[in-house]
Amino acid sequence: MATVWLFHYHEFGIGDEIVSRVEAFRASHGRLPESLKEVGMDDADPKVCYRRISDDEYIVWFGTTLGESECLNSRTKKWD
Repeated sequence: MATVWLFHYHEFGIGDEIVSRVEAFRASHGRLPESLKEVGMDDADPKVCYRRISDDEYIVWFGTTLGESECLNSRTKKWD
């Protein structure tokens, strides 16, 4: 995992910023945003993605190598 963090430091940083903004939005609006535009991230790195899965769950992810990715699920709050 340390190697992944080293090579994808920028993407993890953007992903953590997305999570922070989404959680702040949830706290103030009582729901998850439909898209990153609702949290003011129109120009988020296109390599890092957000998807609302249900009314109370979302994922943030980015590709690391062909067919591999790092994904954070809002239920666990951990990158896997």
